Amino acid sequence: MRALSVRPIVALGLLLCVGLLAPSAASAASHPFLETFGSAEEPTFIEPEGLAVDQSTEDLLVIDGEANTVSRWNSDGTPSEFSATGSNVIDGAGTGDETPQGGLTFGSPGEVQIAVDNSGGANDGNIYVPQASSKVVDIFSSTGEFLGQLTESSEGTFAEPCGIAVDPSGNVYLGDFSGAIHKYEPAGNPPVNGDNTANFPFSGNCTLAAGADATEGFIFAAHFLGSVAKLDAVTGEEKYEVESGVSTTTLSVDPSSGHLFTAEEEVIAEYDVSGETEATETSSTSLASTARGVAVNESTGNVYATRAGSENVEVFGPVGPVGPRPPRGGAPGAGGGTGAMGICSVVSIGRSTNLAGRTTSPRLLENIFCT
Repeated sequence: MRALSVRPIVALGLLLCVGLLAPSAASAASHPFLETFGSAEEPTFIEPEGLAVDQSTEDLLVIDGEANTVSRWNSDGTPSEFSATGSNVIDGAGTGDETPQGGLTFGSPGEVQIAVDNSGGANDGNIYVPQASSKVVDIFSSTGEFLGQLTESSEGTFAEPCGIAVDPSGNVYLGDFSGAIHKYEPAGNPPVNGDNTANFPFSGNCTLAAGADATEGFIFAAHFLGSVAKLDAVTGEEKYEVESGVSTTTLSVDPSSGHLFTAEEEVIAEYDVSGETEATETSSTSLASTARGVAVNESTGNVYATRAGSENVEVFGPVGPVGPRPPRGGAPGAGGGTGAMGICSVVSIGRSTNLAGRTTSPRLLENIFCT
């Protein structure tokens, strides 16, 4: 295996190439590419975007933004049927899953998200699907049955509901692009508009994630295609910016560690957000095109990702040995190879954010390992 390193020297405006440099102990690792989701099955989609994992079954839920569907898959890529629909698909238009608006409609990738209740409580397994254009959040049971909708908070009807998260206690958080995060504490199943207990101001919010493990009690919110912040889940107080100066499509939290995963341009970045005043990047995984969705399997540590121009879901393993890169190519089905350098993985020094200055240091070093 050979190692190639690139060190941008910002102060001098020079680019120096340094060969055969081993990664330092402070380096942030990369999650190795494992496979196209489903291995031999390899289910395909038109525009796979939002992702969520039902942690009790390890099933993967996928929003297809073009087909306007939610589908569910076993971890091996075979369909996981909803008993209410007789298939592994929810489209909101059929018997059992029909919604009042007669279907599902999704917007641009930066406003597409899905969440599963993994609390183990009365609403465990519920599936929450916000739709900005319809101004609703549709709620389905784990069987695929339509249960109801959230349509408003105590502040009025939703403007553009586009983000959704459920915390370990079963509380539901909705990101509304109008500039608010609405919190619901369900008194029954399904939650209803009257369960709204708090509303936090947050400009241009869409995608959300709820903390778990070491980060339980906090939520993470992204400004639309912008920076990400850590907020107190009770008061809504902003603690600090996790990352700034990047375009963030969506967020997810690993329930086993509480780490935050963000889809930032062509990178899936992982942050330790348990700190009181700053976050530290612990891994950075490069994709072949712009990231659109991310979710983490608590049991295996596998990271699922969708990206622009790909009809598949890609699977990355826990941080460890170098693996093959995902296939390149812009158009769906275009495929592609690993490039002239063969099988590669990128390791980079972690970035940390500063509370007072709200700035992020650049990546100072990248090591590219290829076989």
